[in-house]
Amino acid sequence: MDTCIICHKEVKAVSRTVLSEKGAEGIRNASKERNEALSCNTGDVVHKNCRRDFTDKRRILTAKRHFSGQQNTNQPELRSSSTFDYKLHCLFCSKGAKYNKLKRGYDVFAVRTIEFQKTILQICERRNDSWGDQVKGRINAVNDLHAADCIYHQTCNVSFRTMKNMPVLRSLNEPTPKKNCMLGRPAEENRLQAFQKTIEFLEENDDEQITILDLVRKMSEFCDEPFSAVYMKKKILEKYGDNIIITSINGKPDVVTLRYTARYILHNFFETSSNGVYRDKDAVIKAAANIIRSDIKAMETSKQAYPTATSVQSLSSNLDYLPSSITSLLRTVFTEKKADLKIAAIGQAIVQAVRPRVVIAPLQLSLSVQLHHHFSSRYLIDTLFNLGFCSSYNEVQKFELCAAAVEGKTDRNISQDSCLQFIADNVDHNSNTLDGHNTFHGMGIMATSTPATKTVKEIPRMDIHKDSIMKFGTIEVSYYRKRNHTPAILFTELEELKYTDRYWQLDLLSSIIWPLKSPRPAWSGFMQMIHKAEHPGESSMHFFPMIDLEPGDMSCVYSTLKFVCKEAEKYSKCPIITFDQPLYWKALLIIRHEMEDSTLSKIVLRLGGFHLQMSFLGSIGFLMSGSGLEDFLVQHTLRTL
Repeated sequence: MDTCIICHKEVKAVSRTVLSEKGAEGIRNASKERNEALSCNTGDVVHKNCRRDFTDKRRILTAKRHFSGQQNTNQPELRSSSTFDYKLHCLFCSKGAKYNKLKRGYDVFAVRTIEFQKTILQICERRNDSWGDQVKGRINAVNDLHAADCIYHQTCNVSFRTMKNMPVLRSLNEPTPKKNCMLGRPAEENRLQAFQKTIEFLEENDDEQITILDLVRKMSEFCDEPFSAVYMKKKILEKYGDNIIITSINGKPDVVTLRYTARYILHNFFETSSNGVYRDKDAVIKAAANIIRSDIKAMETSKQAYPTATSVQSLSSNLDYLPSSITSLLRTVFTEKKADLKIAAIGQAIVQAVRPRVVIAPLQLSLSVQLHHHFSSRYLIDTLFNLGFCSSYNEVQKFELCAAAVEGKTDRNISQDSCLQFIADNVDHNSNTLDGHNTFHGMGIMATSTPATKTVKEIPRMDIHKDSIMKFGTIEVSYYRKRNHTPAILFTELEELKYTDRYWQLDLLSSIIWPLKSPRPAWSGFMQMIHKAEHPGESSMHFFPMIDLEPGDMSCVYSTLKFVCKEAEKYSKCPIITFDQPLYWKALLIIRHEMEDSTLSKIVLRLGGFHLQMSFLGSIGFLMSGSGLEDFLVQHTLRTL
């Protein structure tokens, strides 16, 4: 069993390091600087953390200071080095600390939970260094840190948890603060310089969504002890005042946005002028541009949801989307009387260019979706995106995935007064393949509701995987098994339709006006002139997922009928479905062979109107062939022509 030559503990395979000649020489040099007699040879085994901490220059410097302090017998012994008090000393650095729970943003906190104690013990095991051993000893000395009123520095807590060394300011022998000393955070020069660099980063990257936590992380790159989130927010507000907005955008809390008001911009503009008169037109243009840019930053934006269809179709909504300063500028520049659409399009392009990571302009997105629908060209969309005219191709794909997810999750708004009818037919997609095979041939299903029911669905912008889309866009396939004993299909004789033709005069009137000269109405126009009645209105179409099976397969037709029954039951409607003639016959066989208590027995099966007429003409041409009826129809047609 190998043991570490530094801590004399067992070395596991994960943290094992075998010293080379150079590594052994480094440990011997560090031992000399620490005034220790540690023998080390090539091939010895050490922990990685032990080697790192033992050769660290800062820890060596601390060890020298401790060694020199022990040699000086005249120096009085500090209270923190002799006796550790959980109420007065930090758990991690053992230096003096004062807990003031009433002061917001204070660096000293108290232990409040048992989980904190368990977590720190686990971190001590992972660190496996001298600092971890010291903290572990202090924790094991008491049963409950919360009951002992233990306190700690937040900076020491962060450094200990993130496997860093003890902060330099805490590692020095600092005396315990007296009760009469002034409270407050000392103004260190390096922290102020790091804060200034962080401010410069904020001003250079103002077009991004930067949060307070992002600024804290950025400051940690410039110094070892960055500001806390609360103190960082306070310092930023002190520096900028009303010229900064801190709010929540797109689900991110404390998003920082610089905003320069028109008064502030004009004040700076006139300060650079002489006697109130400025003769440089470029400066005037820059001042106007800063005002417009400030108005764009003050807009309430969100990328949590895509623009709705109504907002894209409405010209007034697209104009209201723009700040008043952009609208005034473009109306002044354009000389056309009807240039509202151009103003909305160019204005939204400017807004998108100023804040590309925060804004999704309605016209920009709708144009890219329209181009993708008509041309399916990534090159075209990305070219226009680079020119600033539309959204990117990746954004279009993300929008389609989100729209498909919303369409698959949400139910369709169908009122109780509307009539719902389903239509199913074969769908072909002949993709360009080398051999003509591997094309799509499946069953497509749609429904019509009369009168129309229009709903505006909000499409949230979220990350969706293609596998989740497949869950929404699939129909359960049920395999059809023909029954052994099926009843015969009997067709009952249709009763004679008795009715009174009250419009025979219309046929006579139509025959009289037909030879007259133009303009004369056609039959459809003639019927519209005579008949006047209420109409329920246009119908709305609802599309459903496709079934990837051969449409003529009995299992495909059976699955379609079961899906239609399920959807009709969802809206408390009678299942009505229309097929063409080949599918109608197979659906009829399936329904007639079902049991009386089956849900399929409720289906109202209809034959398409076009196929009904073709069936009638087919009966004349085939069933009555040789009777002379075909010759009669041909002669009658020739006379009419």
